[in-house]
Amino acid sequence: MFTKEDGQVDSSTPGEIVYRKIRAFDAWPKVYTTVNGKRIQLLSAHLDENGRLVIDLVKPEGKKEMTYQDFKNGYRTELTFLP
Repeated sequence: MFTKEDGQVDSSTPGEIVYRKIRAFDAWPKVYTTVNGKRIQLLSAHLDENGRLVIDLVKPEGKKEMTYQDFKNGYRTELTFLP
C-alpha cells in the first residue's frame, strides 16, 4: 500500500526517479515537493534527450494548475533535482 509520503520528492531525488513517480502516482498520492513551506504538486514532466528531467505542469498549494514556466516567473524559483 502506498502512503501520501511516498509521493514526496526533494532536491536530492534523482530526476529519473521523480519522472517515474509522476507517471506512477498520477491518480494518487501525487508527487510533491516543498518550496518556502508551500507544497508544490508535480503533475507532468518528461526526460530530454540527455535524460534530464523537464517539468511541464505544476500545481502550487491553493492555486490552479500552471505551466512550469509560469511557476518560475511568478515564484522566482526553480525546482532542481539530481541528474
